[in-house]
Amino acid sequence: MSLVALLTAMEASAPPPTSAVLMSLSKHIAVRCSKINKAYLECKAKDSNPEKCLQEGDGVTSCVIDLLKEVNSKAPEQLKAYYECMHYYRWVLQDVAARGAGCA
Repeated sequence: MSLVALLTAMEASAPPPTSAVLMSLSKHIAVRCSKINKAYLECKAKDSNPEKCLQEGDGVTSCVIDLLKEVNSKAPEQLKAYYECMHYYRWVLQDVAARGAGCA
């Protein structure tokens, strides 16, 4: 899925899928999208031609977009606070939790 299609598929109020947003949701993505992610990785292992796994890749992208929209609709303030914290500490500390400045 192209970046334009990705952003079009998202609601206007949803945050863009920056690295901080994706990292904030990474544990949820791992659980929710595990089956389609596994199918994508298996496809990639079988064939190095990128075109062969486009359908699986689109499935992974759709799964992440659906999760992002769901979390943003249920807890937008908490999501924003968490990903802003993740973004802020990304370049300042190597391990936020180890320094006691967790984003919880």
